[in-house]
Amino acid sequence: MNNLLQTEIETPMRLFLTLFALLIFVSPLSAESALIDVAHYRAEVRFDLAARTVTGDATLTIRNAARGDLSEIPLDLVGMNIASVEVSGQIATYRYDDALLTIELPAVLPAGDTTEIRIRYSGSPGDEGGNFPWGGCHWGSVTYFMGVGFTDLNVSMMRRWLPSNDIPSDKATFDVSFVVPDGPTVAGSGILAEHASSNGESSWRWVEDHPTATYLFTYAISDYAIVEDEWNGIPMQYYVPRADSLRAVQYFSTVGGMMDVFTQRFGAYPFDKVGYCITPIGSMEHQTMISYAAQLFTGLSEAGTTAAHELSHMWWGDWVTCTDFRDAWLNEGFAVFSEMLYAEHLGGRAAYIESVRSTGQTYRISDTRNEGIFPLFDFPRAAPSSNYPSTIYHKGGAVMAMLRDVMGDTAFFDGLRAYGQRHAYGNATTMEFRQDMEDSHGSDLGWFFDEWVIAAGWPEYTVQRVLDDSSTPLRVRIQQTQDQAKYPLFQMPMDLIIIRNAGDTLWKRIDSKAEEMQEFSFPEVTAPEVKNVVLDPWNIVLKRISYRTVGVEDVPAALPQVVLTDLYPHPYSPQRDGALAVRIDIRRDTRVTLCVHDLLGRRVATLHEGDLPAGTHTLHLNGASLAPGVYMLLLNSDAGTQSRQLIVD
Repeated sequence: MNNLLQTEIETPMRLFLTLFALLIFVSPLSAESALIDVAHYRAEVRFDLAARTVTGDATLTIRNAARGDLSEIPLDLVGMNIASVEVSGQIATYRYDDALLTIELPAVLPAGDTTEIRIRYSGSPGDEGGNFPWGGCHWGSVTYFMGVGFTDLNVSMMRRWLPSNDIPSDKATFDVSFVVPDGPTVAGSGILAEHASSNGESSWRWVEDHPTATYLFTYAISDYAIVEDEWNGIPMQYYVPRADSLRAVQYFSTVGGMMDVFTQRFGAYPFDKVGYCITPIGSMEHQTMISYAAQLFTGLSEAGTTAAHELSHMWWGDWVTCTDFRDAWLNEGFAVFSEMLYAEHLGGRAAYIESVRSTGQTYRISDTRNEGIFPLFDFPRAAPSSNYPSTIYHKGGAVMAMLRDVMGDTAFFDGLRAYGQRHAYGNATTMEFRQDMEDSHGSDLGWFFDEWVIAAGWPEYTVQRVLDDSSTPLRVRIQQTQDQAKYPLFQMPMDLIIIRNAGDTLWKRIDSKAEEMQEFSFPEVTAPEVKNVVLDPWNIVLKRISYRTVGVEDVPAALPQVVLTDLYPHPYSPQRDGALAVRIDIRRDTRVTLCVHDLLGRRVATLHEGDLPAGTHTLHLNGASLAPGVYMLLLNSDAGTQSRQLIVD
């Protein structure tokens, strides 16, 4: 992460700090979602904080969503004692195995009809268990709920404190009163409709009238101060430790800028408030009340990338929720892409490009080493993957950036907003997202989704510049060398830079087909006047790439003997850093040109031009004359061309 972006605390387990919208997958111990549709939850949940127990009284309005009559209704509820069950005011019999509560209806419920089920229960809600429990109910100085589990077979965790049809596709409205001893404050999803105290207890009634997935309705109970603000008339509430209330004003002052960029890109904010509450672990995009990791709140001077990530989920994850956990990249990838948009908001195109590059690199180099290589859709959950592997975040975000590049900004963002409107307060699948983007693009995108979402892997390109002695047009061959037994051939439009001997550049857009070898000819420039070519110079496309020069007879060139290994500090500020250091490794004596080009292809600085002996060399640039922006660092030698983005603050 660079200083053009809002730095966040990173750990090898990033998801311990940034957990986003996750969805349940079906298990034998889960209620059958296809049979019922819960329209509304009304409940009172009384907390004994000292004993770490709850007593609940919940009434669910349930519609028969099956094609035929129902004689019983299954609900998810884990580890509780059931006091009574009523159906439309009548005592009902039930079966309960500590995970699935099956209620026998006094009379069959015809298809489409609705009934009310009331359940009185008590118990000690717990977390998901395991070595590092994350999801579920946590007790302590902050007593709070995290809506999803890292390792539990059923990702959605509402079942641990409220009887529910605990799957993301069954959205409902909520009216829940949390009763606690006098003193603590209760943060919750929706709007605080009522707060009253009597007999040493306080009741906090949270009402969410917008359809909400069960894993997104939350509570947090602590000695909070409530810091209030507003953005364009929308309340913004921050539940923070009381001792930090003054600091919170400055810390969350950046959220308004996040709202600016997201409403511009995605459309109007879809809920009645923006809320953040500080919790020991996080972060998690509970609807209108984001659980925000205390480590971030205490470790940073202001809210940044993670806060933006979670806020973007109010659109992608909460407003539109993926129907099935197989499509979880629709939530997670969209939120990572939103990080890129926030970077663009803060630092312009340069910061966006760097965010795209670093996200793709993290996926291809780190995530795949730790988790393996697999598709975004219907990904494996067994180790070394998980219920929410890093792949669906980083690759998902990179895929969104590539889709933006393919479609262009107008069609892409128009399509994204149309997707939101068509599935507002509901659910969507990858296929529905593809259809909405195709409608906006005006042409088929099946090839893109098949390659990048349904299939695994990435292209490995060998770019060959053909050396002709004549004045024939420049020819460039692009070969795909990935293992075709495992990964597809990729179709992908990309930019290509042609660098002439005079130092100027031509930018071309090429359509790389799903072919093992493809040749491009450029009649406006002859082969002898070209020094080198660079494919996808801004690193938008997930890929590996190598360069060769070949003669007319296609004789392979020697392996590259010059490697650009590092540049530092980066991003580079001439005023702050003085000189930029660039390190190159040379395996044999050779002639090297190392120069800087601007976005128009003009050479604006030269670090070295001449012979260098074998060994490791550190070359320096005094960039005092460079204006802030994005540049291209080009290393030319007889071994070919290498390029790096150079960001100047």
